[in-house]
Amino acid sequence: MIISVMQPYLFPYLGYYQMIAASDVFVSYTTVDYIQRGWINRNRILKNGKPVYFTAPVVKTPLGTLINEVELVDYARFRTSFLDSIKQAYKKAPHGKWLIQELEDFLASVDPKYIYELATASLVWSCKLLGINTEIVLAHNLKGMQGDSKEEKLAYVIEATAAKTLLLPPSSIKLYRDWESAANKRFLALPDFIYPQLADEYHPYLSILDTLASVGPEQTIKAINSPSWQ
Repeated sequence: MIISVMQPYLFPYLGYYQMIAASDVFVSYTTVDYIQRGWINRNRILKNGKPVYFTAPVVKTPLGTLINEVELVDYARFRTSFLDSIKQAYKKAPHGKWLIQELEDFLASVDPKYIYELATASLVWSCKLLGINTEIVLAHNLKGMQGDSKEEKLAYVIEATAAKTLLLPPSSIKLYRDWESAANKRFLALPDFIYPQLADEYHPYLSILDTLASVGPEQTIKAINSPSWQ
């Protein structure tokens, strides 16, 4: 059993999908602290050739609030403004019309109350578009989820899923390189996939929405299925 564990990000970048696709089970890490101004409720797209953020507004919460406890603010309003931004940004992209229609259908099909619901739904939707069949599990649904430190929480996830291998993102190598894990650890490298964008220069690590609008699902899938490892 190969698992990966990551906070539920909103329409994350291509490397995130490389991790999911290489796993048997992806655990959406909803039982850790919500990070203000992180990637859980926002990401970046290109507008007029420059990276800009889109943000799903959430209720202001104190430090230490878990991700699965953070509520959205007026999802219907966000849906309208976000879709307008995507239309403005990608209506002239090679696969823009296709993406806009798929995204519009998706946003109309969900009615999330919490940010983890929207972020996880964005993963399920985009994985379906990309033919990724990895099982996605919410950490707060794992029976008896426990642990105080980041290592203890990960150890519990490994035990609960009977994982033999744990895949970790590039940013985790300094945190977990020396950690004695019950599962084998593998660390992804940052993706080296460069594709034509609606910009004068290349901007890496944008939302998967930029990749899909620019090169479509087939080329995106090829890049996802060609990960590099540290």
